[in-house]
Amino acid sequence: MAVNHTYDELAGHRTVVAPMVETRAFWRSTLLGAYIELVSVMMRSAVAACEGGASNDDVEGIVTFGDIVTIEPWGTAELIQGLLDYNYMVDAGPGVYRLQRYEKLVHWKRPQQVAWEKLCRKETADPKLKAQVRYRDGDQCRVCHAVVKWGAKAGDDLRGTLDHKYPGVPADGNPDMLAVTCTRCNGIRSNRADANDIAPWQDAPEKPFYTENTAKYLRVNHGYAGVRKTGRAHLLPHIEISARPVAQPTDPAPRDPAYDRTPRTAEDTSAAPQGPSPARPATQADTAPATPARPATAADTAHPRDPAASGTPRTANRPQTDVKPVQNRETTSLPPDPIPRTNQPDEPTPPTGKGRGGTGRSGESRPARRRGRRGRNKHVREDQP
Repeated sequence: MAVNHTYDELAGHRTVVAPMVETRAFWRSTLLGAYIELVSVMMRSAVAACEGGASNDDVEGIVTFGDIVTIEPWGTAELIQGLLDYNYMVDAGPGVYRLQRYEKLVHWKRPQQVAWEKLCRKETADPKLKAQVRYRDGDQCRVCHAVVKWGAKAGDDLRGTLDHKYPGVPADGNPDMLAVTCTRCNGIRSNRADANDIAPWQDAPEKPFYTENTAKYLRVNHGYAGVRKTGRAHLLPHIEISARPVAQPTDPAPRDPAYDRTPRTAEDTSAAPQGPSPARPATQADTAPATPARPATAADTAHPRDPAASGTPRTANRPQTDVKPVQNRETTSLPPDPIPRTNQPDEPTPPTGKGRGGTGRSGESRPARRRGRRGRNKHVREDQP
């Protein structure tokens, strides 16, 4: 229920270091030990009160004068004064004190949580209630449908356990309030308020899957006749469960056309003010006289402008006289290659000279002579084959 931290954390805590200036060795050596002892005494009495229906805030951290007397019967008044002076506890009424909560000194669980864990262990260990739940659910987890292993080690994620369907609500002998779960899903659900959102319960199987151990446990130990090992055809499909809730997609922010250079759409005029828009003030360009049109000349009528030359789109009234037929157009040909290309390799030039494969004095080529190796069998003995 109470966990002490390492020596370095205790020795460096300001609450522990403060009494070191005292000349009385009693305060320097006993205040921390008395505080740890009072936490253990408080936890035992607080858990008992929570099991009786008391509120967690009313009993957490509360110790009485009698509790301190059991720790130090001779120097009780001096010990109380030291615990109050150095902020180990505060006065909560006549003969009642409340311990200060320091996580670095001693970490204790909430008394109501300790009482709930004690009740859970008691209900899940009930053999009759456990057999009823295992007969209904079989050997698959009611959350992820994984096949659980009963009696496995504590660190195994597939270790079979029983979990309460509603956190904080006891079963009171009702098997419908419990379900078979694996250790992993049991830890994910824990006492979270959103447990049914991240790890919801699945419906009980119509035909449960039983292993040989479970079938024997129900048939021999609890009188469920006819329970036999079932085939793997009764296995339900596995469901992936994550410890974190899936983030819901949110609507994207409205796109700004000016930022990403996309064409602007028609603006919404529903919120625009009704009535005529204010007139734009006149500028110098509005009051300047218009430029007179240039009179037409003979060049304009004699040689009409070709729209294709100016880059303007052609019109449907283009005359057909300026278009040269395709069959009358002269095709330009490439100049002939001065060096004809062939696929035949060049003939090799015959070697000249008096050497091997060369020509003689008459100029005629003669085949190369192969010289024999002199003394090839010179050192061969007669007895060798």
